[in-house]
Amino acid sequence: MDESVLLAHGSGGKLSHELVEKKFLPFLANPALNKLDDSAVFEA
Repeated sequence: MDESVLLAHGSGGKLSHELVEKKFLPFLANPALNKLDDSAVFEA
């Protein structure tokens, strides 16, 4: 992965996934975030 964030990273596609997985997840990792779901589930 390049060290620059491109406009294409905001498209929600493969580059967005790669950016989150490689740059954010290592610092914010927890069981809920590691699933990389597109939504959140809350217990009612």
